[in-house]
Amino acid sequence: MALIALGLAQGAGSTAQPIQLQYANGVFRIVSGSETTRISAQTSTETETARQPEKLLFRRDDAFVVWDARGLSVRKGDEVITTGLEYLTLSPKLFSEEEITLNFGLYFLGRRDLRAAEVVGSKRVGNSVYLLVEWTDFVGDPWLHVVVEADLTTPKPDVNVIGKIPGIALDVTDDWDRLLLTPRGLVSFVSGSGSWGRSVLDLKAKTLTFEKLGEQVVEVRKRSDNLAHYKSRTTYGSLVMGQVSLASGNALPLIETKGNVRLLDSETPWIFVEADQRGRDLHNADTGAERMIPADAGIMRTPKGLLVWSPQKNPTLAELLEMNRLEVIARWTPKAEVKPPAKPKKTSGRGRG
Repeated sequence: MALIALGLAQGAGSTAQPIQLQYANGVFRIVSGSETTRISAQTSTETETARQPEKLLFRRDDAFVVWDARGLSVRKGDEVITTGLEYLTLSPKLFSEEEITLNFGLYFLGRRDLRAAEVVGSKRVGNSVYLLVEWTDFVGDPWLHVVVEADLTTPKPDVNVIGKIPGIALDVTDDWDRLLLTPRGLVSFVSGSGSWGRSVLDLKAKTLTFEKLGEQVVEVRKRSDNLAHYKSRTTYGSLVMGQVSLASGNALPLIETKGNVRLLDSETPWIFVEADQRGRDLHNADTGAERMIPADAGIMRTPKGLLVWSPQKNPTLAELLEMNRLEVIARWTPKAEVKPPAKPKKTSGRGRG
């Protein structure tokens, strides 16, 4: 494909090298002086979530805590206990009398399993091992999450029940662990009946508290050691996307839309991609800058700025945007193809007689 590359000045009075944007054979080239950055025109792929390991093992001297196909085993010296934690589904510490009757009835009908299915979160803090244990129903959907503790220093093996999560703990990381260690304690993000928020385990008091953050959660994803992004739906139907501190639980809404919105990637500054009946827009969460882009555009963060091209396959336009203001600093379009003039038709050269 024939090319033209247009380099735009990076602000009045700028002495920086102008940037050129080029494209050929599915690869963009961002040229600044003698430096060239190559970017493949491929949309980013989703990160595959890691699966929970088949066996978890924690040890201190002759004390062991193990989760495997047999269930939870706690060992101290020659003494060991192994349990599927069935008794917790019928425990008055976790359920009311009516709830216990319901749990047993659903088990009797084959709708729920009383045996724990797997561990979906684990952390060792000092000599204590904390496990977030999950129970599932007959189709494999979770119906109960409970936090238990095993102390590696006790003279006899034992399991201490901390409490029931008020809902279902959300998978918010790229690994399988839904327990997050913060200065406040162990935190899990929870979707419950009519609300979502944080379940916080106070490691000193050994108590669970729930902090409501909204009504209906769509997703929560951890983005750094202290921040997660969230997407929730309001009671009047719009989507809100924002950030929440893992340490304090303070939530800050950043964008609200009647359409859809997603975070471009996990890097900073956060770039939101909004889509509604008007089309698609980019939003810089730090500066508030906005820019409309084509509905079929590909978007990729690069070391030189935000690369936007359209359409995603066989592009006919590409722009490199400065990250903070989302202003164009380089643009590419294919050179218009000039067709040669048509050759005149040949004639026989014979006149009429």
